[in-house]
Amino acid sequence: MDDRIGTAGELRLAGPFTIRNAANLHQKLQLALASGQEVTIDLPADSDCDISFVQLLISARCSARAAGKTIRLKNAASGPLLDVLERGGFLAADDSGFWSEGALLQ
Repeated sequence: MDDRIGTAGELRLAGPFTIRNAANLHQKLQLALASGQEVTIDLPADSDCDISFVQLLISARCSARAAGKTIRLKNAASGPLLDVLERGGFLAADDSGFWSEGALLQ
């Protein structure tokens, strides 16, 4: 899967989602947020992931909220992303449901 912004604000990302790619991923998220009011992030379930990607998504959520925009995951976190979220304790602290069921957060 190629990284690209699709129709209706869908951002399709290709992994790996690691510190090595953090700057590139950050730029793509910024462009997607600048392009519309709502961004849906589509991630492949089997891509390598580390804590830097979780931090990047949390930051993107905060930026979206501050700008009055909405960001969400197309699908619930799974695979390596879910593993990182569980190990880091992010799921227990997530009262918005962002990581599951593609919940919306403004």
